[in-house]
Amino acid sequence: MVASSFVELLKDWESRQLLRRQKVVRSVSLFDTDVVKIKALASVYNLPEQEVIASIIHHGLFELETRMPYEKGSRVIRIEEGENIYEDAGMMPRYIDKIREITRGG
Repeated sequence: MVASSFVELLKDWESRQLLRRQKVVRSVSLFDTDVVKIKALASVYNLPEQEVIASIIHHGLFELETRMPYEKGSRVIRIEEGENIYEDAGMMPRYIDKIREITRGG
């Protein structure tokens, strides 16, 4: 079984080896109960609240991407070991296309 990305996040915090990435400031509305949890995590791990929020979003997006369901399409895109592999007709291809479009400035 693959470890949850949140398990990895906690390991990162514990070892203080958070990866540094280019960050963009965004305003986010949070539920009051979530703010309490973020404050508690920041306190326990001695991290800034913004770092906790950014890390949770980053790892949450990774987890979400790994769990996007594959939906079998009608077009065969390749054959592996004699088995037809069909295109993904689900949301993942659209999501990837949208990422590319936004990255290019679209």
